Amino acid sequence: MNIGSRAEASEADDLAQLVEAADDLADLRAAQAARDELSGSRAAVPWEQVKADLGLV
Repeated sequence: MNIGSRAEASEADDLAQLVEAADDLADLRAAQAARDELSGSRAAVPWEQVKADLGLV
């Protein structure tokens, strides 16, 4: 492997790490938005109630 290909491989690895970090950040923001929504005036519905409402129990 020559210097050019090593640099390209390194840049590809860096790009892959940046894309993964961006995905992780998007997931964290979505999770925070969900927590914020739940902490508002609406109360969370217990899972058992959801299943009962859907006729799954």
